[in-house]
Amino acid sequence: MAAQIRILLKLQIANMFGLNVLRHSKDKRKRSSAIMTFVAWIILLILLFFYMLSMAYAFIGIGMGDVLPLFLVIVSVMIVFFFAMLRTGAVIFRKSDYDTLCSLPVTQSAVVISRYLSMYLEDLILTAFVMIPGLGVYAASLHPGFSFYLFSIIGILLVPMLPVALASLLGTAIAAVSSRMKHKSIFGAVFTILVVIVIFALSYSIPSNGSESTAVFVSLIDRIGNTAKNVYPPAYWLNSALVSGDIWQFLLFLAVSLACTFAIVAVISKYFHVICRNLFAAHAKHDYSLSSDSFSNRSVLSTLLRREIKHYFSSGVYISNTIIGPIMCVIGSIALLVAGIDRITASIALSIDIPGVIPVFLSAIFSMMLPSYASVSLEGRQWWMIKALPLRTRDVINSKLLMCYVLYAPFYIISVILLLFALKPDFLGACFLIAFPIVAIVFSSVFGLAVNLRFPVFDWDNEAVVVKQSTAALIGGMGGFLIMLLCAALILIVNSIPGWIIKLSLIAVLLTLSALIYRKLIKTNLLEIE
Repeated sequence: MAAQIRILLKLQIANMFGLNVLRHSKDKRKRSSAIMTFVAWIILLILLFFYMLSMAYAFIGIGMGDVLPLFLVIVSVMIVFFFAMLRTGAVIFRKSDYDTLCSLPVTQSAVVISRYLSMYLEDLILTAFVMIPGLGVYAASLHPGFSFYLFSIIGILLVPMLPVALASLLGTAIAAVSSRMKHKSIFGAVFTILVVIVIFALSYSIPSNGSESTAVFVSLIDRIGNTAKNVYPPAYWLNSALVSGDIWQFLLFLAVSLACTFAIVAVISKYFHVICRNLFAAHAKHDYSLSSDSFSNRSVLSTLLRREIKHYFSSGVYISNTIIGPIMCVIGSIALLVAGIDRITASIALSIDIPGVIPVFLSAIFSMMLPSYASVSLEGRQWWMIKALPLRTRDVINSKLLMCYVLYAPFYIISVILLLFALKPDFLGACFLIAFPIVAIVFSSVFGLAVNLRFPVFDWDNEAVVVKQSTAALIGGMGGFLIMLLCAALILIVNSIPGWIIKLSLIAVLLTLSALIYRKLIKTNLLEIE
């Protein structure tokens, strides 16, 4: 079985981050897309590296070096668990090559282990960029003994194992439950979103008080340390091993990580084929009868919009990655209404216009990962149908944009109504609160669609590649979010100009850019998109 795992894992690694395309593809468009994806990942990892470096210096500066390794482990575990849970179903229970693997002389354990290891290797890279800068600052500042370096090297390799295993088990449970239901993708996405909401709720459940920022920070870290000791003991064990050189704590961390990983992988391997068969089964009605009532006339745009909506709800990965932002907006609006803006303002020891900038932050969350950034790529090998039909580019573009607006409209309405009651703004403030999120959603949707048309990926093996790892996901999915954060920074930093002029100017600029991008979109020759 070791040889089977090695061969399958080699194939998984070859397709990771578009490496296979970079090495062998002769298509300039595909190569440029793969290069952009690779460069974007490198930039994000570099930003993560320097962010953790600055956080580590902050810990050392306030005398919290003893809990720095614990903080690094907690951050790594949260990042790994979140991303691993969202892609478990698309990676381990990948549909595209299931029939091929069933016909090959490979065991289901080899398939599961190879796919698990591919997830582990990706998350190991994230873990390394989180832990290495922090542990390097710790070593340079506090000069620990030899055991620290030995435990650090082994610990970095072990840290992602348990969260990947737990996320895989949770993802498998979601897949197993949803596989018995008719609408598998919807139920799977709902379960995933509920778990993410619970994680966010727990992460914000630690109370803080005090007026001095350093005191609040120290108190928060102490609370996180105590919570980690009770909720995730392995992080506390590794911290004790790194700080005090306790070999027994390290051996306990090693044993638990390996034992849980082996046990969870064994459970997934046992039920792999059963879950796959149920997931890939199709439900059909047999009571259909042809009559004149079965036919109806709809406009081209209405038909394409219905098609986009059905396509959206057929992919659990697509749903769970694009709907979390709007849900977080609603939850944040409810929390703000319950907590009160006065309490939020008092807890932030900065003289900034919190009520005035909240609509921009709301818009930033709405602008993150709108469905349009992947709507073209997810057509996959069916893209030829769109090109073959006598459709206007305008109708195809409008259907993909309208799907975003129909999907986000309920969340927008609820969030804005809640914030109007929570912030109690004046007339101009209320107009900005109502208008700016709409402008942000419109801009981010056309921007994401433009990026997707520029960097389409049609020959994907699983949807997670398009939704999470493509150039369109990094630039189109996150571009609107980053631009909204830049708008918030302008409002906060520029004090020489009245706030309403800055806000009105931002709306005018975003609307102008949206119009220019949309005009270019409807003039796109879809026959040239390959």
